[in-house]
Amino acid sequence: MRIEPLSKRTLDEAKNLVNHIFPLQDEWERSDFWLEASLNFGRLKIRLPVKDVRGFGYWVAIEGGNIVGIIGLYGQEDDIKEAFWVGWFCVDPAFRGRGIGRELLEFAIQRSRAEGKKYLRLYTSDDPNEAVAQTLYEKLGFKVTKKNVRQRGGKWNVFYRELKL
Repeated sequence: MRIEPLSKRTLDEAKNLVNHIFPLQDEWERSDFWLEASLNFGRLKIRLPVKDVRGFGYWVAIEGGNIVGIIGLYGQEDDIKEAFWVGWFCVDPAFRGRGIGRELLEFAIQRSRAEGKKYLRLYTSDDPNEAVAQTLYEKLGFKVTKKNVRQRGGKWNVFYRELKL
């Protein structure tokens, strides 16, 4: 398995994976927009649907020529100096249990440290499809810092997590 930056070549397969794993997406968080915009960020003047996002990029895990996972990092205006946030992190269900998710998260942790960040943050939910990810976050030391309820195709608890780097 190798991790490489998202590219025009891998874009469609990455979109398909994310949309399969996360079929319910709010308008402002549409993966199709964010994945494609990341390829042009810095080169084009794009209008972001969320004004406080200050930079973002995505990386894909490839095994046997197929995309088997994805992870992103982005900054928010209010904490860009101290933290990155994890965006669209998932592993193809057929490839789970092989350590791919852990490798992607460790990649994001190392990249965040290299950029001088003090924290890596993410938000997730208690959707049963995210149960295995919750266990991984706990094992890697991500602590819950906030919880709220969100309606999106059902009522879910949303957890904000943070890892001190």
